[in-house]
Amino acid sequence: MKDSKKEEEKQGAIAALHQVTKQKNPKTPLVAAGDNYASFEIKDFIDYYQKNNSSLIAAYNIPRDEANQYGILELKSNKVVDFVEKPNKPPSTLAGIAYYVFRQNELDLLNKYIKEDNNPESPGYFIEWLLQHQHLRAYKFSGDWFDIGTPKGYLRANKTILNQKNHTKNTKTQNSELENVYAQNSEIKNSKLKNCIIINSTIKNSRLKNIITDKVNLDKKKERNYQILSKK
Repeated sequence: MKDSKKEEEKQGAIAALHQVTKQKNPKTPLVAAGDNYASFEIKDFIDYYQKNNSSLIAAYNIPRDEANQYGILELKSNKVVDFVEKPNKPPSTLAGIAYYVFRQNELDLLNKYIKEDNNPESPGYFIEWLLQHQHLRAYKFSGDWFDIGTPKGYLRANKTILNQKNHTKNTKTQNSELENVYAQNSEIKNSKLKNCIIINSTIKNSRLKNIITDKVNLDKKKERNYQILSKK
């Protein structure tokens, strides 16, 4: 579906959530940001909410050098006792991830949050404000999580997933059909590529469809249905 709104017309994430909950009036909405990829089961997340009967946020340990880009949690047991959105000096690496379950009480407070003209953009600012009014629990998970809203995170996610299935590295391929492949440091000639990510490689005289490339030399492209993140 094509997005018909201009950037300046778009609401922030929290303002949009407020509008949806007013229109649909859900009792306990599950909220998941579309630019996240997480390996935990949503059913486990919901079961955890039902067991604790408290609004819930997902929590994940991220690399130290990325902690200032996210909301950082402090927990006592599984209860959130502090939350700081994008701190200059992160007190920990436990980040609040944009998966939530809210109860009706929190939805009522969301209405108050918007009316008080608070930040309507990042959900983290609402969580920071919400802790002053309500209890919140955290669902800590391990495994994989990626912020796929950035090219770097998107590549990380695809590399991890495709590594588990079909990964080639330091190879020379010709006269082949490659599909759902993550190829790195490779040379590909006279081939058909579909739904692939190609990194630090050379592609010559090949047909491309739904391809993402990063630091790749492209020669005689037969189709232009691809996205270049950076040239070699």
